[in-house]
Parts: sequence; C-alpha cells; structure tokens
Amino acid sequence: MEAAGALSILIIVAVVWLLPAFIAGRVADRKGRSALGWGLCGLGFSWLGVIFAALASPSIEHQLRQEQLFRRRMRDFEDD
Repeated sequence: MEAAGALSILIIVAVVWLLPAFIAGRVADRKGRSALGWGLCGLGFSWLGVIFAALASPSIEHQLRQEQLFRRRMRDFEDD
C-alpha cells in the first residue's frame, strides 16, 4: 500500500511539476530563447500545481475517518 502511494506521488511530481518545466524549456529552445530561463520559469509556476495536488489528496486521518463512518453506516444498515 505504501509503495503504491509513493509511486503515485512520483507520478504526480513527474506530470505536474517536471513536465511543465520540460515543455517550457523545449518551446523556448525552438524559438531561440534561453531554454534554461524558461525551464526555470515553468518549474516555478509548476509549484502551484504541486501545491494543488497536495491539497487535493486527502490525509490519512481523513481516510480513516471516512472508513470508520462507512463501517458504522454499514453496521447500522445491517441492524435495520
């Protein structure tokens, strides 16, 4: 379970954080501008994506509360 979580974090970092920097660098290189500068600019703006991705993923405590709530509702449903 933890390995899957770590893998998903790596995928999110690669897609949301590194990909925009790579794309900005490639576009700048094709236009004859400084690929390093534009890549760093893309890297800076992509931090917003990383922050939003971190905010979107629920914490472990939230997941545990949701699971407890689900089990309580299922137990109440079975009692009826």
